[in-house]
Amino acid sequence: MPKDLHTWIEDVERMAPGELLRIEKGISPQFEVLALVKHFEDRGQGPAFLFENILNLQGERSEFPLLTNTHASRVKLGVTFGVLPEEVRRNPGLPTQIISDRSSRRIKPVVVSPSEAPCKERVLSESETDLGIFPALTHHELDMGPYMTMGVVGANPDTGNHNLSWHRLMIKSAKRAGIHIVPRHLWAYFQKAESKGEPLPVAYILGHHPAFLEAMSWGLTIDESEYEVAGALLDEPLRLVPSETWGRKLLVPADAEIIIEGVILPGVREPEAPFAEWVGYYAPQRMNPVFEARVITCRRDAIYMNNILGFPHRDNLGAYGMEAAALKKIQEIVPEVTVLNLADYPMQGLIQMKKKREGDAKRAAYALLGSLLQVENVYIFDEDVDIYNPADVLWALASRVQPGKDVEILRGMRTSGLDPSIERLDLSDGMIIDATKPVDRPFVERLKVPPDVLERIRPEEYVRPGVLAR
Repeated sequence: MPKDLHTWIEDVERMAPGELLRIEKGISPQFEVLALVKHFEDRGQGPAFLFENILNLQGERSEFPLLTNTHASRVKLGVTFGVLPEEVRRNPGLPTQIISDRSSRRIKPVVVSPSEAPCKERVLSESETDLGIFPALTHHELDMGPYMTMGVVGANPDTGNHNLSWHRLMIKSAKRAGIHIVPRHLWAYFQKAESKGEPLPVAYILGHHPAFLEAMSWGLTIDESEYEVAGALLDEPLRLVPSETWGRKLLVPADAEIIIEGVILPGVREPEAPFAEWVGYYAPQRMNPVFEARVITCRRDAIYMNNILGFPHRDNLGAYGMEAAALKKIQEIVPEVTVLNLADYPMQGLIQMKKKREGDAKRAAYALLGSLLQVENVYIFDEDVDIYNPADVLWALASRVQPGKDVEILRGMRTSGLDPSIERLDLSDGMIIDATKPVDRPFVERLKVPPDVLERIRPEEYVRPGVLAR
């Protein structure tokens, strides 16, 4: 049985009870979903939510349940890749390493017939297509309107190569949405089509197994396809099916939940945003391209997926794929690097390494900066520092850093442009802080309790039942 979103939900409910909450009470997609999620965030909890009774944009009960917050904990990421929760709690970086290891190979997709594709179980014609049937969220207070926050597949007009990437859609009417495209591969495809006065065929993918979704973040060359990475992360060939509108010229994932086929119109720019982006601030309004929906296909039991952006501990769907891809590139240059943690916020990266030579920490930092455009600040630590524990990180920064020699400021780097502190265009300063111990001279030992004693002394044997759960 192919992996899909439904098999993932079953795995989470079986392997990690409490990591997915089914919400039966009725709720509005305008602010209310985010308000509930934020209450959990404020308590330090990040379960996935499956809203079974939510309104659509037409004010009616949506026929599509809404699933969100799927990657708001590393435990759920572990489930995605078959790692037990207790293993993730012992080693939070393990799922990322598994993603990185799997990506070392490629698994070519297979094309199936429409009769074999769950995403074709229902087909809404162009006259029936209406974006208002979905429970698209208005996330934060100043957002311009309801947004879809998942991924797009497009094909290179010259080569036919397929690209997966994340792009927000601001719904404007039944068939029209603003789309924000950054200057990467989909933008290059669009420019090729627009230069000929032609629309670019694309498909918006509203839900699939999270391993597939992580492939959307992979940094490949323009001649490579994330479909092969998706197969590697799923550990099985990804099933594709010809689109309704363009046939084999645009292949879409057969086991997706919902697919909106459409075009990005040439020569058209309209206001899009403000929108609460992953940096924790509103992206400013810009004149952006326009997406026009043509056909909707979906499963009979389709679930509508949403990616939450903007919270300090927000849904990290896509960020883990970036983390794994960057880790792989760093380890190719500095094999002593063991873990990378983007700290739920890809403008900074925490590197853990087993340093053997002076200078390798800085090489690892440069490798990360070269791998991810979003990263501006890099911090490097030894293996004895838990880079998932803020107290441990702050302790190491305070006790192992001499600013005069261990801090390097990088001037005028190109970044993603979403950092609100930059003064012009997409140029920003960066920083490297080397918090590793020197290897060419003695350094004091860190305090520790004998490991065998820690293993032998169990808290539950010394306190009343229930105390540890408080």
